[in-house]
Amino acid sequence: MVVTGFIDREEELRVLDNAYASRPCLVVIYGRRRVGKTRLVLEWCSRSGARCVYYHALPARHEVNLAEFIKRVEETLGLSGLSRARFETLDSLLEFMSSLINDVVIVIDEFTYWVRAEPGLLVSFSALWIT
Repeated sequence: MVVTGFIDREEELRVLDNAYASRPCLVVIYGRRRVGKTRLVLEWCSRSGARCVYYHALPARHEVNLAEFIKRVEETLGLSGLSRARFETLDSLLEFMSSLINDVVIVIDEFTYWVRAEPGLLVSFSALWIT
């Protein structure tokens, strides 16, 4: 039997709802592979009505991930021309976005791929979040 609906994750959806209601917030979802983390986040984005930018990081160089993430932000939020701008770091892009856009959920799936390519990304990301 194949189950195609989204079932038995109401508690996790409530946790995400509560986090979003108390924004700004940072939510890290981690766990074993193939247990439904991505499906959970995409379902929440669909149900919540929040503007969500979803990016699936690649096992590639930092520059490739940054360029692809910028394209996804541009497409999702309708920021035409953003991909022509020069952002050297993820934190410079996020700072720019925060000055223009309020209430956007950013989902970076397989973030560890990006971190492997750019180990300093975690430090930059946490510094940006703390300030």
